[in-house]
Amino acid sequence: MRKLAVGLALLAASQEAWAQGGGGRDRNRRVEWSDSVDDGKGRLNNNRRFLLVYIRPADEASDPSEFRNTDVVDASRDSFSFVKIAFDKDAPEIKEWRVPSAPMILGCDKHGNEVIRQAGAGIDHIRAVMKGTADGVAKLEATVKALKNKIDDAEKSGDKSRTVKACLDLVKLGKKGYPEIPAALAKIETLAADEWKKVEVAETVDEATAIQSLECISKDFTGAPPGAEAEIRIAERENKAGNVAAAIARLQKVLKLAQPLFKEKIDEAQKLLDAIGAEGVEKVDAAAKIAAGDRDRGREALRKLQKEYAGTEAAKKAAEALKE
Repeated sequence: MRKLAVGLALLAASQEAWAQGGGGRDRNRRVEWSDSVDDGKGRLNNNRRFLLVYIRPADEASDPSEFRNTDVVDASRDSFSFVKIAFDKDAPEIKEWRVPSAPMILGCDKHGNEVIRQAGAGIDHIRAVMKGTADGVAKLEATVKALKNKIDDAEKSGDKSRTVKACLDLVKLGKKGYPEIPAALAKIETLAADEWKKVEVAETVDEATAIQSLECISKDFTGAPPGAEAEIRIAERENKAGNVAAAIARLQKVLKLAQPLFKEKIDEAQKLLDAIGAEGVEKVDAAAKIAAGDRDRGREALRKLQKEYAGTEAAKKAAEALKE
């Protein structure tokens, strides 16, 4: 009997130790959840520095039992702010993180920048995110610092193109909350200011010189807003010169640039593309009228417009008219 009692006591002690080590579950303790990213950020402090975001299926009735594990509950009260949101493909955060489905668990820094993700909600997924977030954030912060130093070195060298490239490398990280990134973007705009003055001078010479000057900005500032602005201005000139297909192709390249850095330029490109498309629709309508009286000449004009305005509503309308 004494041996049995000792054995049971040892078993109970080992089970308690296992639970305290993260392997067990305490039914009386629960993860501390926030129901929005902003609320989760509000709970951060000097000790609680990271976000763990659980994106649950919209129809999930209760949390997976794995979130009751002792180490998970402890993490939600210590170094992590746990956030739980339902999957909605149209929600801003879901779009920003490019989450295709649920369940998904993300580890983020205090600004909401994702550094690690796991597709699933098993205990291995949760622990992988808990373990990898701190390292991921440290790596991101080190990257920002290293790129900032690279910009400083480039500036000291006096090499403008090298400085622009260094700034672009930092801007392309696309992370929120790091003041070094908008500062790098502002520096790019400052460097571009001198080039825009050269364009103004070139425009007083002739159109070819102006386009050549814009091409230089497009090349030197590829991947930055000034480069996109130069592409839009060139497209505008190409369209006026009758080189419509080239203008459309150039604008479509701008539309593929990443949001939100290029939102303003993307909107400008879309506005110009819509205007070009509207001009094309008018030409298609005119060609269709010609086809009603002179089928061969009208259809030839429609085929040309379909090719010239490829990728716009005008091309679709020309294709429909050719079916008649």
